[in-house]
Amino acid sequence: MFGGNVKIDKGLLDRVKKYSSAAGYSSADEFITHAIEKELAELDKVKGAGDETDPAVLERLRAWVTSSNSKHTCHSFWTSSPAS
Repeated sequence: MFGGNVKIDKGLLDRVKKYSSAAGYSSADEFITHAIEKELAELDKVKGAGDETDPAVLERLRAWVTSSNSKHTCHSFWTSSPAS
């Protein structure tokens, strides 16, 4: 289902497989796709579509993704302080 290779921690993938089936998804891929679409929709609502081209937003997103924060959520991205 994915257009390219995506690396996911084995423990996380095991959890995705367990919960995707229990939640009625046809596959782990479907669950992951839905979760990403849901998160991106929240980002669009919070900052508005089109802001993804703003260099400051891109830099902040890059710093946030590469940080040691293991619980990445839309809320934590927009409420954390900008990277220095």
